[in-house]
Amino acid sequence: ASGAILPYVVSSEPLYVADYALETLEKCKQRFNEYYSSKRMLEYKLNGYDFSDLPQQSFGLVYCVNWIIFEDQQGLNNLASAVYDLLMPGGTYVFNYNALQTSSGIERLEKGEAQGGKTADMRTALESIGFLIEENKVDPVRDLTFFRCRKPGEIERIKGASVIAKIIDP
Repeated sequence: ASGAILPYVVSSEPLYVADYALETLEKCKQRFNEYYSSKRMLEYKLNGYDFSDLPQQSFGLVYCVNWIIFEDQQGLNNLASAVYDLLMPGGTYVFNYNALQTSSGIERLEKGEAQGGKTADMRTALESIGFLIEENKVDPVRDLTFFRCRKPGEIERIKGASVIAKIIDP
């Protein structure tokens, strides 16, 4: 919720950070110096499953770990579909969720600590959207189910360096 993974992806430029809560976005900004957080980090407040404000087909990686455990199966499917549209060909979607075929998953659901879905249903949904599933396993630390899947194609645009100059037409 506070962007703990962000320091590991700081080389991403721009770094897109999206959440449903403005306070989470503010916590993320506070992890960096003012220059980076104001010039290199782009924040988006999400509204449901509508990601149309984000640049479509522009992401090489969308990472939703320890964030979407309160989504039910339909919500997980809606998110996967919206993420598919964000990814460039060859882009990767990484996420974990509460699997309802496990006893711990059912227990979290019953306690109101998570929603979730069944892994077989998630796999079917991802494949029907068009994803190629590269990895599916259970995270032993959080006991949540993890997927790494890719949009077909190859990433063709790789940024070699930051922009260091600007040409202004007089």
